[in-house]
Amino acid sequence: MEIYIVNAFFYKFTQTVEPIFLYINKFVNKPSRKLFDNNIKYLVKTGVLIRNAEEYSLSIKGKAVLQNQIYYYKKIIYRFMCSLQIKDKRYNLIEKREEQALLRQYLLDNRPLECILCDKNLPKCLLETAHLKPRCILGNRDRYNYHVVELMCLYCHKLYDTGLISVDNGNITVSSKIERFELIKTKEILRYNDRNKVYFDFHYKNIYIA
Repeated sequence: MEIYIVNAFFYKFTQTVEPIFLYINKFVNKPSRKLFDNNIKYLVKTGVLIRNAEEYSLSIKGKAVLQNQIYYYKKIIYRFMCSLQIKDKRYNLIEKREEQALLRQYLLDNRPLECILCDKNLPKCLLETAHLKPRCILGNRDRYNYHVVELMCLYCHKLYDTGLISVDNGNITVSSKIERFELIKTKEILRYNDRNKVYFDFHYKNIYIA
């Protein structure tokens, strides 16, 4: 339910409780009002939502979560349209990542072909260029910084983006939301330095779900 609450802010910057609850009703079958209220309180407590009197708005952390979801859904629609060979500008990805090829090539030339989190050695086609800090809130200078990205496998990348794993002072931390996590065999990452520390720190403080 938490992600639907965040998505409710897609059209408006601020919302009161009732419109959010009506939005939730579209996606959750007979949602409990008590559960909904608890989710709202949790999102405020964890810094995803900001409460001002009777209105709520997304924090920087919340906006990062929302943007990640928007881009994720756009990719699904775009790939579906391509599979049907339908060309429609409405379904083109709005966000053009002009710097992505440069960042990826740098990683492939300067990093071992392994996930920075779980240390799995993989072919480069199975390693993704993962942003340590959400790209949607990066300035132009940081977007071209080679140290804002690292190679991650599909599984670690998804867990990192959703805040279920993070890095604190060079050590991997796993969210209490995950009962069993067997991918990570070591709690310390080797490629942690002063250049990527600032991005890992942002993720740990603003995205990570303890």
